Amino acid sequence: MRIETSNRKLFPVWFMSYRRGEKITYAAVNGQTGKVAADLPLSPLKILAAALIISGVIFGLFMIAMNFLPTIPASATLGVCTLLGFGGMYLLQHSYIRTIGFALHQKELTKKFPVGYIIWTLIAAVGIILLTTDGTYEQDRAAIGFFMSAVAFFVLLVIYFISQSSLTKKIKKIQLSGVSMHSNGILVEAKKFGTFNTLMRTIMFITLLLFIPAIVVDVWNSAVFYMLAAVSAVELFILALMHIVFQSGIAKHKLPQFNKKGAAYDEK
Repeated sequence: MRIETSNRKLFPVWFMSYRRGEKITYAAVNGQTGKVAADLPLSPLKILAAALIISGVIFGLFMIAMNFLPTIPASATLGVCTLLGFGGMYLLQHSYIRTIGFALHQKELTKKFPVGYIIWTLIAAVGIILLTTDGTYEQDRAAIGFFMSAVAFFVLLVIYFISQSSLTKKIKKIQLSGVSMHSNGILVEAKKFGTFNTLMRTIMFITLLLFIPAIVVDVWNSAVFYMLAAVSAVELFILALMHIVFQSGIAKHKLPQFNKKGAAYDEK
């Protein structure tokens, strides 16, 4: 045997699997480049626990703010919570779209979270506070607050939510061919989940829109404010649970049944 070159070497490919029940996740490491390709073994309970902790911190900050600023009316608090509801709904859908984009290699669906959404949300929050709180120049400040919040809500709805809806529709129109069984399974789950997701988002969107006349007119009593806030919180919680189940579901491969007759191995 004659050695032609000493630069040609064999490097290992480390292959690992993690099984939990009837689900299995895979990970592979290229020993030459160090590149890692892996499925994430997500735990719905841990994700839910993290979400509840974050929600608790946000709720605590609101309680502290209300204790230090007792003059803030219920309508102002409701308005800010409405913005949080819009933001949570938008963020969940953004995560859903990006997940499908990365999983199915659809670059148009992998856009980062827009910074402009945060800026316009802050403008709307300031406008609501100016609109609902008293001051020396009450009338002028209320008019400015109404203008700021109205423009911000219009931009959030027209520019961001409509564009997000168009991306969601593109997921329904995706047709895959020559891809792995796992990719096809992700697309099927994505379209199936999209139907229930759209229904929940529509219900929540209507509920959140009911807040606007309550905040602007401010003629409803506190009990109605609390009831609307509770309904919105429950709907957002259910929507979050649906997304957690979906994310954890598509991140896991089904365990190949090699011992069954006719079972096929997904080479891709």
